[in-house]
Amino acid sequence: MRTLCEQRGVEVNRNKALHSIFGEYVKRLRDAGHLESLMTERILKSSISVLEAFSDVRNNKSLAHDNPILNYEESLLIFNHVASSIRFIKSIEAKTKHATTPKTITAPGDDLPF
Repeated sequence: MRTLCEQRGVEVNRNKALHSIFGEYVKRLRDAGHLESLMTERILKSSISVLEAFSDVRNNKSLAHDNPILNYEESLLIFNHVASSIRFIKSIEAKTKHATTPKTITAPGDDLPF
């Protein structure tokens, strides 16, 4: 997340809390017109606390370490929520990166290896 924030021009340092950095990231997305609804902005802003809490579940309630495992239903809810947030962020980044990448026009045959 810190890398994406840096790419969006958000100042990142070890003394700055992740929720603060992520809040600025969401603001950059909004200000650039990449978010169409206030609901999307609200979901993203609330997602950072979920992503931060995910670390505890991963470390203390999963097979990542020798721990008792969280029940299936809660595990599925947590996984789906985190995965959905990550998929959305990746899709926004791919879409906006693609939209800002300059397109080059090539003549037929320019892509041939000789």
